[in-house]
Amino acid sequence: MSRFRLQSLKPLIRCVTVIQGQINVRTLRRGLKSKHLIQLFLFLKKRVRLSGINNKSKKKIMNQIDQIIHFIQSFRRNPSHPIIRRMRCRMVQLKSQLKSNLDTSSGTNAYILNQNANVVSVLNTVTDNQIIKFNSQSQPVYAAIASPNLDKVYIANQGTSNPGKVTEYTVSTNTATTITVGNNPVWVSSSQDGKSIYTANRGSNNITRIPIGGSDTRRNVAVGRTPSSLALSQVNQIPKLYVANSGDSTVSVLNASTLDHLGTITVGSNPIQVASSPDGTKVYTANRSENTVSIISTDNDSPISVPKLNVGGRPLFIRFDSNKSNPRAYISTSSNDRLVVINVNQSKVIKTITLSGNNPTVSTISPDNQTLYVVQQNPKLVSVIDTQTLKVVKQIKFSDPPTYAEIVPDGSKVYVTLINSNRVATILTSNNSLSTTTDVFSNPRFIVTQPVSVPSTTSS
Repeated sequence: MSRFRLQSLKPLIRCVTVIQGQINVRTLRRGLKSKHLIQLFLFLKKRVRLSGINNKSKKKIMNQIDQIIHFIQSFRRNPSHPIIRRMRCRMVQLKSQLKSNLDTSSGTNAYILNQNANVVSVLNTVTDNQIIKFNSQSQPVYAAIASPNLDKVYIANQGTSNPGKVTEYTVSTNTATTITVGNNPVWVSSSQDGKSIYTANRGSNNITRIPIGGSDTRRNVAVGRTPSSLALSQVNQIPKLYVANSGDSTVSVLNASTLDHLGTITVGSNPIQVASSPDGTKVYTANRSENTVSIISTDNDSPISVPKLNVGGRPLFIRFDSNKSNPRAYISTSSNDRLVVINVNQSKVIKTITLSGNNPTVSTISPDNQTLYVVQQNPKLVSVIDTQTLKVVKQIKFSDPPTYAEIVPDGSKVYVTLINSNRVATILTSNNSLSTTTDVFSNPRFIVTQPVSVPSTTSS
């Protein structure tokens, strides 16, 4: 079966989605327009006939297309609203049948953390369908992909204490187990080699290292007060773990291999997030109560002080692009309507982008670093930013507040969690338009993606 031919169904689905939005009384009453629609569906039918799907499925899909063409012709003879409703229903069925025949082997899984339901939804990013779900512990809040072959997902459950718990999900066997850590784990990060997981345990003022395979034992290490975020960086062959302690406004620096304490760095007030630049030379903290970003050079573990940049508006989230030679940092300032752009090499603010509507929170960036998507909860939208011009090129509106966004590895779509409707919306990056929504469970809050096919660890 030809993967190329199956994947060629994806533009057909997008085409049906676009047509669906044009089906109305005004459009169908225009003779030339309805004639063009018929020609378009005949073209879709031809593409399906040439695809590599099995004959039984092919027959069902082509029959759906024939019914849609019949409805268009019927409306031209006798216009009525029920015909339009039936036509739209057939188009929904058509998209569903096209999706069910897509080749999913080259796709990715998206893991949606549903905080109130204590359930993780697993979506296939080719079809956007929920393929399975599994249970976590209380209030899953953050997740990371780990193990050398990307076969495991680790989920921090912030509602667990005495002891705290992390859920370990194994992709290849579809099984979930529980690992004991410190109290109220709120963050989880993977080492660069995928052999260790680290958790920030907010309720016990420590971190936990979880070995993945091997003979190492699990260890807890005390850090500062109320650890809230983790970042890893490789410096001069030494892997370092940076822990943002929001309770005492410090960053703890540990050797990620030995867990030796290398230093404690004083930063701005209430560092809510810590993040490492793509080249590993800088670590930033978002100091929410001070309206600043602290900049740490990773070659110095115990500086007397570190420089700060005033960004205003209670900085909440840091997103670095992946450009190692000339990286940028994008800072969401949650109490106003701005996104601050920093040149990392120069440690300088190069642009402050004003967004329409306030409360920018998290962001996600395309693999080519060309487009940034910024979630704004209060105005219920996602702002799309061209990173070359540093201008907002589009704002995508939702019916309820978005809470998180994650772009899939191939850059073709962005998933957005919607907390009131308990859904995940799909944005197609080709034209930055809404495609579909998928029902999940109560209070979806976080998304992480990974390859479906687990890569081999043996070399050829």
